[in-house]
Amino acid sequence: MLVVPDFWGIASLTKAPAFRRSLRSWSDQGVEIFLHGWRHRAEHIPQSRYDRFRGKYLTAGEGEFLAMDQVTATRKMRDGRKLIEDITGSPVSGFIAPAWLYGTGAHEALAEVGFALAEDHMHVWNPVSGETLATGPVVT
Repeated sequence: MLVVPDFWGIASLTKAPAFRRSLRSWSDQGVEIFLHGWRHRAEHIPQSRYDRFRGKYLTAGEGEFLAMDQVTATRKMRDGRKLIEDITGSPVSGFIAPAWLYGTGAHEALAEVGFALAEDHMHVWNPVSGETLATGPVVT
């Protein structure tokens, strides 16, 4: 299950006790919980033409981690992980960026934060070791 801690800045887990209880219950039943960004909305403009193209055509402005710097990405990943783990009482299974779009800062943050799994459009990998665990396209 992909969980966004503060969807678009209008649906915060901190203000949703019933949903927090549901997350805990689902986690207790074995549902794997993945952190899926922080707000899910892009707040930074990509510098490269290629990333601007990806941000425009592969998502409707929701490539939150595509142009984010490492410091901001690390903070959002750590804060989101802590919030979800505090709610569920279990470790998150991994991180998947909104729209499956990562920039350099997000890739660097993934390794620093130490998520066991991450996924993009074409593969699942371990961000710490860099090992590819599975390949194949995702349906977005």
